[in-house]
Order: sequence, then structure tokens, then C-alpha cells
Amino acid sequence: MKSRSWVLFAPCLAALVLTARPASSAGPQVSPAQALFVDAVTLMEKNQFDAACPKLEQSFALERVPGTLFALGDCEEQRGRVATALRWYDEYLATYETLPVAKKQDHAERAKQARAQREALRPAIPQLTLVLLPGTPASIAVTLDGRQLATSSLGVPIDLDPGEHQIVTQLPGGPSKTTSVKLGKGQRERWPLVFEPAPVQRPDPIDGNNQRVSGNSSNEPASTTGGQRMGGFVAGGVGVAGVLVGAIAGGMAISAKNAMEQDCAATAGNVMTCQTQAGVDAGNRATTLGNVSTAGLVIGAAGLAVGAVLVVLDGRKTKPSGEAPGPTVTARVGGGASGVGVSLHGVW
Repeated sequence: MKSRSWVLFAPCLAALVLTARPASSAGPQVSPAQALFVDAVTLMEKNQFDAACPKLEQSFALERVPGTLFALGDCEEQRGRVATALRWYDEYLATYETLPVAKKQDHAERAKQARAQREALRPAIPQLTLVLLPGTPASIAVTLDGRQLATSSLGVPIDLDPGEHQIVTQLPGGPSKTTSVKLGKGQRERWPLVFEPAPVQRPDPIDGNNQRVSGNSSNEPASTTGGQRMGGFVAGGVGVAGVLVGAIAGGMAISAKNAMEQDCAATAGNVMTCQTQAGVDAGNRATTLGNVSTAGLVIGAAGLAVGAVLVVLDGRKTKPSGEAPGPTVTARVGGGASGVGVSLHGVW
């Protein structure tokens, strides 16, 4: 490294010093760019490339000397950033072609070395191909190591330095997703781009005045519909239980009546006369169970009817504000000396 650096950089260093403007009779004045270049070459001779390369970039930014481009390619190559080194060599050779004939002769050896190094570097340069998956929106934004990529850069190999690289994808209005990929020298990698979908923006409902409102536009709370359905299920459950109680009590009443008829007989005026206390008890049980059966069947039928109505009404959409309230229904169950009854009341 030392022999190559000094042999190839010495002409450039000499050119920088010779073109400096004299500050006094004591000797030439060294410009900031020249001082940076000398410091960088000294650091490169000590294999301190991480410190040398930035100084060379600062020097080239101050004075765009072709030899500094070559030095940059050599420095980046030595510290392992092969893709960056290749770009500096390419820029140096492009600048070399624009030099006058006399200047080309001065750079002939460095140009030959740059071409050789460029060809040697190509197989060692990692390449990353970012692939759009089917269905990926065209509006996706992709950045690689903080640099936003054009659509034309997707699906084609990108030369990168070895190491870890950050990929960020984002859809308009959606969250960004960051992934990382680590590449070694000469590695070729195809990387599918993934992204987080943007949240769905649902439009606010329109009220009766044709104005957009936020939240629920119904006069009732949002939970009213769900509560009505639940009430329907509860009423239906009560109805089923009532029917079962009525049926069981009815069966027991029939059995008690049969037992009474075996011990009792009807006299004038349809008055039952029983021979034993067992017959009397059977008659009383038949009467009580009959009333229970009737009440259970009536309440069960009412519960089933009310439950069905509530479930059906729950399926309907709520009325916009300003319109009359929708159908409501209530059930009332009552009883008296003549028996048990049920009635439905409401607005339909």
C-alpha cells in the first residue's frame, strides 16, 4: 500500500505545491485544499483510512483536482467501501478523458491503475434488487439508507458497499416500515418490499339537513339497537320457559283430573262429590295445575311474540333525526278471577 500510494500520489502532491501562489520569498503558500490532501495521504500511509477519506472529500470540495479523485478511489477501496471506490474511479476516468494531451500524459500511470482497480472491484461489489410484490400500490415511497429511490431504481440491481442497509417503505397517509439487510462482498440479494397499509378513512354520516356529522346521527345511543336485540332474546327465552312450564303443568293437571274422576262423581248442578279425601285433593291439584298451565302457556306465547318483534325491529335502520320514532312495543300480562291474559301495546 505504501509504495503504491506514494508513487501514484506524489505527482499530484507535487502539482498541488507547484501551482500554489507564492506568499513570500521564503516559499509557496499551501492552500487549505492542499493541506487537507497532504494530511490525508499521511494518514493513508498509516493505514488510517477512516480518517483519511473524509479529508480527501473536503479537499476535493475546495479544489476539484483530478488526482484527488484517484486518491479517493484508492482510500475507499482500502477501507472496504468497494462500491463507493468504484464511483470515484469512474469519476476520475471520466475527468481524465477531458484533460488536455499534456495533462493526460501526467496522469497516464494513474489512469491505467484506475482502470485495473475498477475491473478488479466489480465482482466484489454487493448488489441489492428491491422487488415490488404484486398488488403493491404505485404510490409507495421507498428510501434506501436515507435516499429516496425513483421508480426506475426498483427491480434492477443497485451497487452497495458491504455492510448493513436500511430500507424504509411508506404509503401516503400510512405508517412507515423499516427493514434492514446485511450484505457481504460480492453478495447478490433480491429483497421484496413490504409496507404497512394506510388506515381506512370512513366518511362521516349525513344528517337530515344534508350536512356531514361525526359519530352516531341517530337520536338514540349507538347501543340501542344491540340492546333491543338482546331484549328480544331475553323475551324469547322467557317465552320458551313459559311454554315448557305450561306444558308440564298441563300434563300434571290431566293426571290429577283422571285420579279425581276415579273417586268422584258429578251430581245435579255439575257439583263433584268425592268419596275420599284423596279424591278431593286430586281435584284441588287439577284446578291449581290447570291455572298454572294456562298462565305459563299465555306468558310463553307473549314472550315469544314480543321477542320476535324486537329482533325484527332491531334489523331495521334507525330513523334520521327529525323523523317520527320507529315502532315500539310493550307486553302486559295480567290475571284475575276469570284467568290470565296478555296484551300488546305500542306504535307500529
